Amino acid sequence: MKKLNYMLTALGLGWMLQVSALGVAPMLVYFHAGTNVQDITVSNTDQQVEYTEVTPLYLPNIGGAQVQPVAFNDGANPQSFGLMISPTKVALQPQTSRKIRVVNLLNNVPEDRVYTLTVSDINPAQTVVSKSSGATAQMTMSYGYKVRVFVFPNNPLPIVSAKRVGSTVTITNTGNSYISLRSGQLCDTHGNHCAELSDDLEYHVLYAGNTWTYTLPTPGVVKYNGVYAETKNMAVESN
Repeated sequence: MKKLNYMLTALGLGWMLQVSALGVAPMLVYFHAGTNVQDITVSNTDQQVEYTEVTPLYLPNIGGAQVQPVAFNDGANPQSFGLMISPTKVALQPQTSRKIRVVNLLNNVPEDRVYTLTVSDINPAQTVVSKSSGATAQMTMSYGYKVRVFVFPNNPLPIVSAKRVGSTVTITNTGNSYISLRSGQLCDTHGNHCAELSDDLEYHVLYAGNTWTYTLPTPGVVKYNGVYAETKNMAVESN
């Protein structure tokens, strides 16, 4: 979850950019059973007023090939969307912070509901100065953070199966909650002499209903530490 900056072209050309001082924490929000209210904090460390907007999106079928984010439209029923944000627009005075309330409106969901909150700086313009000529230009820019929100079922439990055929590994989650596969290791065929996996294979988030298939650099047994609901652990190993 990292800050987005849409002025990379200007930076690549050697221009000096006045960047936003917008800060957001936390970047992950969890609603366990019985928890319906959480806050995120938006801060402004600059010497000018920052205008901020929070845009929620529901992410059905997250992790799949066809993820079509669902926006909350004005006038829609908040209960059907499942999440309420207040306020959605904030004027932050210099060196101040403001709490944004996030309210979960759903109970006993059948599986994880996943949202993203885009917290954007909507100041109308910033000044970009060319180092070579001293020329200035006004450009409309946008900065933002992506906050991921999880609404868990009453008993979140990923059900993970992992198998290896030759050098191909397939890991499937048929449970009702995501699992974060961490610290991936490739061991020998007896499960010993393990080394850390690389090339984006050492870490992967497997959402409910997802399957992850990849090819190992060499044959062997694969091991992961699985973390789910951010409170429990599970060992995952290929067979």
